[in-house]
Amino acid sequence: MPLLPHGLYESLVTEALAERLDRLPKDRRKHTDELRTAEAADRIAWHVAAVVERAIDMLPEAERADAGVALARTLVDTIVGATDDAPASIMVMLIEGQDANDPCATPSI
Repeated sequence: MPLLPHGLYESLVTEALAERLDRLPKDRRKHTDELRTAEAADRIAWHVAAVVERAIDMLPEAERADAGVALARTLVDTIVGATDDAPASIMVMLIEGQDANDPCATPSI
């Protein structure tokens, strides 16, 4: 893998990233810090989301939706057990929720 470009990063240090950091030339400075507890949920969720996105993106396009839903269900079940947060088996995204009885409600799409 190529060296990391110069810049400021806010990434969890994975095993792969740690290896890349270890290979930086001596004239390149690196600074890491402990994950702050106040930021843990956000940073870990962002990292897991990026990993899931890459995994689904690597699948053949025709398989992405079904495999993505299955993966999401497995992850949610593993993390918190069977909950209402697991995605349904149908592949529908909620774009906007509106009160169907509100005559002034118009789609913003």
